[in-house]
Amino acid sequence: MPEDRLERVVRVEGSVISPRWSHDGTRVAYAVTDTGHPPSIQVLTFATHQTTTLTHSRGYTTAQLVRLTSSGNREIPSWLYLPPNAVLGKHPALVWLHGGLPGTGSAANEFDASIQYFVDQGFVVLAPNYRGSAGFGDELARFGEGDDIVPDVRAAADYLKGLQAVDPTRIGAIGFSFGGYLVLRSIIQSPELFAAAVDFFGAADVLAHYQDHPAMRDRLHQLLGDTLEQNRPAYVAASPINFVERIKTPLLILHGTRDGVVSYSQSVQLSNALRRARKQHEFIAYRFAGHGFSGQDDVDAKQQAMRFFLTHLKWSPTK
Repeated sequence: MPEDRLERVVRVEGSVISPRWSHDGTRVAYAVTDTGHPPSIQVLTFATHQTTTLTHSRGYTTAQLVRLTSSGNREIPSWLYLPPNAVLGKHPALVWLHGGLPGTGSAANEFDASIQYFVDQGFVVLAPNYRGSAGFGDELARFGEGDDIVPDVRAAADYLKGLQAVDPTRIGAIGFSFGGYLVLRSIIQSPELFAAAVDFFGAADVLAHYQDHPAMRDRLHQLLGDTLEQNRPAYVAASPINFVERIKTPLLILHGTRDGVVSYSQSVQLSNALRRARKQHEFIAYRFAGHGFSGQDDVDAKQQAMRFFLTHLKWSPTK
């Protein structure tokens, strides 16, 4: 059986997704995207080296790749989105935290309609590839047992505060899944860091997450440096639900009732704990939604997040 070999490298601006070969092996079709453009379909013919674009998409705000410096001199590549009217005064800003446990997730050079929704309303958005993110080299992706990611979130907030276009008193945080967990950790460890925060289906009780989802135990072991049996206090300390009294940031929690990755009960218990501590928060449940929203649930959730940020960051979009 012949060995696979690299015959040609084709450079494409942006990210290539979903490549498909023709039956005769002479052409390959793929979608290409970047932060400012939804996927468009292209076909590459190898004999002629010719690329044909089959579909076109309108352009949106293209992000700049900037590099932050976090604790330990760790370089954090991040995507910075500036609204079209960024030079016209001070704007609210968001630290946008992607999902995926260390080694699996990233903020890639791809189009994100949700980010564009906020940029279109005048928000500056910074999407950091915090330590453990994939796609930016082995050093960044390598995650040491017990590493703390919250310093990278603080570095992102500090970077935004230094931008001419940003009002430093109007910075919020939004996170999805593991990013939602990081939002909770951040507003506990640094209660003054953000003026508002939104948690999309993030875990609040790591100990319960370890017990309820055996498939996640190896990842949690890597994240915290020990198994639950070896170091139960580490799991208690890593669980935001145990420290809600430290929270000063207005918080919105969104979760689907049929989430099979992070149990819906996590956000229920978090909301109950926040209510007992008399903390300012909202909790919105989406019936029958799983881990990650789609369709009308996704539209409504992003609108709720927008409403929450407009209220607590005291911003009125102008066109």
